[in-house]
Amino acid sequence: MPKKGDRLVVKDPAFGLSIATFGCNIPEEYMYTYMYQEEQNWSSYSGDFSWEAFSNEEYVFDKDCWFRICLKKLDGSRCNPEDAARVSDILTFRSFLTRRSLTDRYIFYRRGI
Repeated sequence: MPKKGDRLVVKDPAFGLSIATFGCNIPEEYMYTYMYQEEQNWSSYSGDFSWEAFSNEEYVFDKDCWFRICLKKLDGSRCNPEDAARVSDILTFRSFLTRRSLTDRYIFYRRGI
């Protein structure tokens, strides 16, 4: 689950992405009962996906959430199995927490802590 400040980076400018985010809203009546289906999903769609919003710009998460990615070629051609096989060359996830924790470790090292 990405945290606020985490990023999705499109490494291949021929592709664009659009994101749908989901929040975690657990209904109050489910908190202390078994009134729900086994393996039930308690996420709620944020309504932020747009077919017109595909971009190869970096996407920065503004909240903790779950997400789904829709990736397409910006020239309008169809994605093929070769594109799917190299998705890690097209798109990467960067965690804000990882960058911050590495910086913190460097500060502690420099100070001798």
